[in-house]
Amino acid sequence: MSKLAGSLSALFAGYAEFWLGVSQPVPAFTVEVNGPDLELTVDGVQRPVRGRLSAYAVLAHRFWAAVLPAPVVIPSLIRGGNEGRDWEQFDDEHARAALREAAAGLEAAGERTEAALVHRLLAGTDGDWGVPPWTSAAEYTGHHQVPGSLLAEVQRRSPVVERIAGRKSWNAAGTVKALQAGVGVSDPFDRLALAHLSAHAIGEWMWSEGLKHDEALRFLLALTTDPDAAGMVALGGAEDMALALVRQRAYAEAIPWLTACIDGDVRVAELAAARYECRLAVGDPDADDDWPLVERTVHAPDAKRNRSEAVAGGPSWNDVRFAGGLGARRAAALARAAEATALRAAGEDLWLVEQVRRYGSDTARKGVERLLKKRAYTPGDDEAAALRARARDLCEQALRTAGPDAADTAPTTAEGGKDRERFFRANALFGAVGRAREALGDHDAALAAYTTARDVALAAGITGDWWAGDVQRVGNAPG
Repeated sequence: MSKLAGSLSALFAGYAEFWLGVSQPVPAFTVEVNGPDLELTVDGVQRPVRGRLSAYAVLAHRFWAAVLPAPVVIPSLIRGGNEGRDWEQFDDEHARAALREAAAGLEAAGERTEAALVHRLLAGTDGDWGVPPWTSAAEYTGHHQVPGSLLAEVQRRSPVVERIAGRKSWNAAGTVKALQAGVGVSDPFDRLALAHLSAHAIGEWMWSEGLKHDEALRFLLALTTDPDAAGMVALGGAEDMALALVRQRAYAEAIPWLTACIDGDVRVAELAAARYECRLAVGDPDADDDWPLVERTVHAPDAKRNRSEAVAGGPSWNDVRFAGGLGARRAAALARAAEATALRAAGEDLWLVEQVRRYGSDTARKGVERLLKKRAYTPGDDEAAALRARARDLCEQALRTAGPDAADTAPTTAEGGKDRERFFRANALFGAVGRAREALGDHDAALAAYTTARDVALAAGITGDWWAGDVQRVGNAPG
């Protein structure tokens, strides 16, 4: 086995263990350098595996997708924030040494740019806000060593970085504007810098301000198809943006971000479930096409999901993990889409309702007057009636899908006396159904849903009367 093949074998073994939770020998393969591409011929696999070393997560995924039984997906590509800690750990424990050796093989084969991309990514050349962690050492001896032969290429500051590093103040709008000035760069190093800093900005601000900057950041979607490091990093940024927009209930805007990730085999089951919810909410008649994709991919090997589910307290309904299984997730999607549809029938915007719910009316509306005007919508009488009928149908579908066990109020027997998973399911399902019914003027049905959410929460051992205000408000409503 060549040195290049040996280093790749170590990388693939680490990826399978850390990201997929799979422990099995890496099958024998040969590798050829074909320009910047690597072409792997794997024993027992008919088609060669192709990819770039700088997009090493995508390359490892393609390798195991060719070897393991389907489905195989990339559990996540988010490299920043709390989500990105997994990638930091993987790089340190499984990837850095193997990638350094493989990059040396590429450099020896004359592919200096691709080798330098690997080092720029691992060394963090582009920094978080355009401030590289190192600038002049002949041989950097900190967290990542760069060969002297590539030092100039790895250290070169991109003009994308310069535009951000020279700014005197930091805010989302100014940063996004500076990033937009880099759109259209063709140099691979600059494209990586643009992808990296855009993904960092998304992780820093877009979980609260995503919709304000959605259109301005759409250039990142084009980068997701780059074959090298820029494409891999851009996919991680798209994943983060998709999750942010879904959480903010900006359903229409989330769909293209979700689609880019699904097309890139990233976190497919969770993101397809989120897209199913989004498509239901915007009235897409083909929304049901997404659910078979969820069912086909939900059992793909995913060590990240396993680690998340092992955390005390379980998963949160603010993200897209599957608390309570597929039936519970589908029921929640139907209920949340019903809420969006009922509000739309009344000429209201669920995104703004969520912002007001979180931040208060004045804060939620500050700085988004133009966006609110653009999103303003008043349905005609016939359309409003059709939307109300659809919202009621979605509520009924949600409750049927959840089944009678969703309203179980038997006291919990969970260890520690708290069944948070049951609480999350009740909040997601009955909370959304209650809000939908209330928007439709169906006060008795809304009161029943809120009361059920409250009773399940109490039975689950959750401290506090979470739904008391909603039960009192609807119970006291006239008519």
